[in-house]
Amino acid sequence: MASRAPSGQRRTHPFAQALRRAIDTRGLTLTEFHARLRTRGAEISLATLSSWRSGARLPEGQRSWEVVAVIEQVLGFPTGALSALIGPSHRTGRIGEVHFPW
Repeated sequence: MASRAPSGQRRTHPFAQALRRAIDTRGLTLTEFHARLRTRGAEISLATLSSWRSGARLPEGQRSWEVVAVIEQVLGFPTGALSALIGPSHRTGRIGEVHFPW
């Protein structure tokens, strides 16, 4: 999540930085990127995608990890590269297995 840097500037989570940079590099708006994910079967709200991009929230649950796998494909990341930036879950309890929609 976002944190304060010693200089008083906000530091964004590495996952959010990489996601934002990749979307911007491809010249996509968040709405266009969201539409591409939906055509690949990734069920995610625009609000959630926005919060991931800003670093306000991180993917946590099984469905979120499935969406991250699709994001990696759409943005051309190697498998697991973006998800490796997320870090450990802060959820309590067991997280289910990932089931891809295809």
